[in-house]
Amino acid sequence: MRVRSISASGTATLVLLALTTVTAQAATDVGWFYNDADHDAKARFRAYGEHIDLCKLNKAKVFVEYGVAGGSISRTYYDGDVDSCKDINWAAAEGKAIQIRVCEQKTWAPDDCSAWKYGTA
Repeated sequence: MRVRSISASGTATLVLLALTTVTAQAATDVGWFYNDADHDAKARFRAYGEHIDLCKLNKAKVFVEYGVAGGSISRTYYDGDVDSCKDINWAAAEGKAIQIRVCEQKTWAPDDCSAWKYGTA
């Protein structure tokens, strides 16, 4: 883009403006996935609005862990009715890679968690 201006003395000055474009990384959802083959819990990440849906599918207490990939991890528990879901409204920075996993909380054994899943806020 060229802008031509006339100075106070009447001489023409040519000003060149450099325009740079920044390409934002496209938002990427993480579709429904389960904690394990026994399907105690499921979750998904919806990039538009940064929402996480956490669903409890039996009597177990469930939780989801999530965060910006390589950063700190948050954990949200849900102990609602069987076959019910909780909507978690998360404020992740747009264009950032995110990681999420869903787990069944165990009392006397390690928690039963899915593998980490990845998307983009």
